[in-house]
Amino acid sequence: MEEPIMKKKNGITDKAIQKQKQILVVAVLLVITLFIGTSYSLLTNFDQNNSVTEFVSGNLKLRVNDPLKGLISLSGTASSNDEEGLKNAIPMVLTFTNTGSQDIKKYVVKLEKDKTSTIDTNYIKYAISLDNGVSYTKPSILANSNDIIYTGYNLGLNKSKTIFLKVFLDSSLNSTNKTNVYNGKMTIDLYENAQLPYATAEIKKNLDTESLVPISLDGSLYNDTGEIREYRYCGVNVKNYVTFNNELWRIIGIFKENDQEMLKLVSNKILDSKKIPTNYQINSKTYILKEETESSNNIYWNNSTDLTNVSNWTESGLQYYLNSEKDELNNRGYLGYFSNLAKSMLQDTTYYLGNLTTANKKIANPIIAYTNEHNTLNVTKGNKGTWIGKVGLMYPSDIGYSTSKEYWNTNLNESEIAKNSWLYQTLDNNDQGSWLITPSAIQGKDKIGLTNVNEITEEYQNDYNVRAVVYLKPNVLITGGDGTIDFPYQLEI
Repeated sequence: MEEPIMKKKNGITDKAIQKQKQILVVAVLLVITLFIGTSYSLLTNFDQNNSVTEFVSGNLKLRVNDPLKGLISLSGTASSNDEEGLKNAIPMVLTFTNTGSQDIKKYVVKLEKDKTSTIDTNYIKYAISLDNGVSYTKPSILANSNDIIYTGYNLGLNKSKTIFLKVFLDSSLNSTNKTNVYNGKMTIDLYENAQLPYATAEIKKNLDTESLVPISLDGSLYNDTGEIREYRYCGVNVKNYVTFNNELWRIIGIFKENDQEMLKLVSNKILDSKKIPTNYQINSKTYILKEETESSNNIYWNNSTDLTNVSNWTESGLQYYLNSEKDELNNRGYLGYFSNLAKSMLQDTTYYLGNLTTANKKIANPIIAYTNEHNTLNVTKGNKGTWIGKVGLMYPSDIGYSTSKEYWNTNLNESEIAKNSWLYQTLDNNDQGSWLITPSAIQGKDKIGLTNVNEITEEYQNDYNVRAVVYLKPNVLITGGDGTIDFPYQLEI
């Protein structure tokens, strides 16, 4: 059982508390006061003077930069819905720095109601941003989280973590009573030992539902015997939304490499072709990524005049664009749009480039497709059987396994696959299709395209949309969210 190392203070002060031999209670960081009125003006009056509070307990020492130290008056403030609250609430910026002599494994930030408050915490809502205020979590009721507004992990020596906090009054509160007041105080519990919420372990907690299922080594549904190859989300209504790089992504599943488990993500939306340059130069070679006159989002998989190179992902212009921050002409690559936090989570992973065997335009079911994709000898034109990189594309088997498990023996281009797949459900009706990473085994064809008309087709130097795929490092944590589109999982590392 985790036990916090804590210390107690009666008020807000910059002096460290004396060491105690037993478990101590952590100090007050700041006080928040909300007064209710009839007009709408959130967090408009507060002290902006910089102040630092340092908390010491044994070898654990946490310094908090808190520019909102003191009272926050919301006199004349009305309650609001989530959209208005997030829009109008001025963020409180809190920076936590480990200034001690050992790592802080866990720190729990709470907003506790003062005895002078007349408003219950069932009417207090809060939201957290971990990306400098770019995006916020879905507002939550304080009472439902046991007053916990943020839990941080693995704060190393001299490392800092900044969060943005917004607090507002829920619309369910009758705000016409001007005598209503909420006084809160922020406290922190420090832990020198804690069980970390690794993303793969947290996701596996969904195994008791039908949306996340284990797969056996032979590609069939795991039946409690033998080894598990991977875990995948399947069906239509799945809770696999996650915030990554300040965007909405979906979790395909949990996959192993070198006995380590990793999350595999796919972007929820296609790449914006307006951000993609027409030409991209790598190794003094120019690749055409799209036509200058192209008005849609369509992008080439590998527009090359070298017919020995058309199906070679390792030399694909799209591959070079997805895995670089800029080219030799200073054109911005896909990774150039990633935040430092997102880039720190990316895992170099082996992608398999085996051809997909087809017959009479019937694409194999996901079990057979997976076998072909991972056959490193099943390549044409001297291409490599594997590629190691950060950003790739989906496999055809990813599409097949995303459908309800009773359809795993169905050919990938049958309509039942699309009707029962969460991956197909996220496709925009205007999409012409999204590229997959797997080449076709038919001579003269170079790659596989996923169309929005419930069909996987083979195309030669055609242009489709792109949905990126990444694998995340095994030590990535899930620190919030429930996987729904309104409250996606929140990631840290």
